[in-house]
Amino acid sequence: DTTGILLITNDTEFLNKVLDPRDKIEKTYLVHLDRIISKQDLKSLSSGIVINKEYRTQPARVIIHSPDPKNFWIRMTVTEGKFHQVKKMIGALGARVIHLHRIALGKLILGELKKGEYKELSKVEIDLIFHSYNL
Repeated sequence: DTTGILLITNDTEFLNKVLDPRDKIEKTYLVHLDRIISKQDLKSLSSGIVINKEYRTQPARVIIHSPDPKNFWIRMTVTEGKFHQVKKMIGALGARVIHLHRIALGKLILGELKKGEYKELSKVEIDLIFHSYNL
């Protein structure tokens, strides 16, 4: 139920590095919400929020992407890889995610790849995930 960047790999070392919160690989999403969230809600997400009744998430970077009350979107970047983390964080605010679209993984940006299309990543693109590619 999430669209956008999806990595398929048989390299468990690579996958663990992408998902391990200690490596702080940024995952950026466009998040369509069922309602507008307040400035206080944005502040809560930005400082970390309790999910699963006991776990405080790492701070997220959040900006309003589309303020239209009937079509409200935020752009949210997290560094952890918890199961359904973004949905749980939004749920902790009493809101619901309508659609989640992953637009970036590290500095790797989805770009023009359409739904259902795929490509093999180059070495440069893999390096972008880990921020090691410098122009």
